[in-house]
Amino acid sequence: MISLISICRIFQAGGKDRLSHILPGLASLVIWPDGSLGCARPGETCTQAPVDGYWVVLKAGDRQFDFRASAKGEIRRCDYAHRLRMPVG
Repeated sequence: MISLISICRIFQAGGKDRLSHILPGLASLVIWPDGSLGCARPGETCTQAPVDGYWVVLKAGDRQFDFRASAKGEIRRCDYAHRLRMPVG
């Protein structure tokens, strides 16, 4: 299982706000609609099968950061709002 703190550490390693300033906004078990975890990058192709995973939204000040993870451990930050898809379960 992907822990919220693990995602925070990955986020922090990217040079973002310090861990003490990041707060959880949402942490939920979900089923993503496809292999892109509902967040396909431009030009990306992926499997079109449901994927068990997690949805974590972190807050840092007035900003929110959308992270999606598969149960197998793939984590991606979703910032492609034009292709954003919500969980199916």
